[in-house]
Amino acid sequence: KDLGLENEVKQLYQQCLKRTHQSMKAIGYKEWFDYFEGNISQEEVYENIKKHSRQYAKRQYTWFRNQFDVHWYEVHLDDFYQTVQDVLGDIQ
Repeated sequence: KDLGLENEVKQLYQQCLKRTHQSMKAIGYKEWFDYFEGNISQEEVYENIKKHSRQYAKRQYTWFRNQFDVHWYEVHLDDFYQTVQDVLGDIQ
């Protein structure tokens, strides 16, 4: 696995940045503190990052849905032409 994020957070941790610092509260950063302190495994860090990312996306989706009257489209990655046709059908 690419350890770029882990190395970045480890350097910040070694520079005595604490979990209370605002910059360390971001998803992908805050999850490493328990690992560096020996409380969880690296795999648990990855799972926590994924979980917190999903939770954040859900909050964003809920907020956005409640702010605007939006028509959502399913994006067909295997047939993007169909996605374009769905959108064009509503525009016309």
